[in-house]
Amino acid sequence: MPSLSYLTFLDCLPAYSCIGSLLLFMLFLWGTNVLEKDQR
Repeated sequence: MPSLSYLTFLDCLPAYSCIGSLLLFMLFLWGTNVLEKDQR
């Protein structure tokens, strides 16, 4: 297996999935806070 000097799609996939899950988590937290403020 030759060593590559550039990142392939499969190398970037874990990073993209981690960023996506963090964004979804932040969106969930924001939405929960908005709903809590509306109910008060």
